[in-house]
Amino acid sequence: HLGRVAQRFGGGGHATADAANLTHLGEGGQVEVGDNGRFHILHAEGDLFAFARSLDDTTLITAVNVATSPVTFNLPVSDFWPDGVPVQSLFGPAVDTAVSSGVIHLTLPARSGIVLATG
Repeated sequence: HLGRVAQRFGGGGHATADAANLTHLGEGGQVEVGDNGRFHILHAEGDLFAFARSLDDTTLITAVNVATSPVTFNLPVSDFWPDGVPVQSLFGPAVDTAVSSGVIHLTLPARSGIVLATG
């Protein structure tokens, strides 16, 4: 499961993964990603894995559902996007949502993924 893979990168200490260009794992699951911004794990449990990738004032959030059924969840995004900001899908199912109380509420179909940005 992706959750177990993500947990490996979710704790403190060092980890490297050349394919993802990850260089150092810090506290809270944040990873320095060379000169290309920051990588932060938002959710890594069961069949759902979600992360944020930030550079300067731009953040993209990616979520993947590997389950054979849809999953509904809340992603904590207050570190990246303020309340009231509309969110749009760049890849995957269309969404019509905004940040509320520091989270975005999503439903992902079975075996699908989504890339989100503010719009």
